[in-house]
Amino acid sequence: MPLLDLKMLMNHTLPSSDVTEGYMRPSVEHLRESQEKITAFLVAWIEKRADAE
Repeated sequence: MPLLDLKMLMNHTLPSSDVTEGYMRPSVEHLRESQEKITAFLVAWIEKRADAE
């Protein structure tokens, strides 16, 4: 998962070290795909822990 996606989803400050990154703005659909991947990972992790208990 691109670091830029993670920072945008967590509402972190975007890096200012690279001028080009200031122009990059992922679409809502792109960020939705990234969020769905994160959600699927977390749900699987939680279910795995619940099954172990």
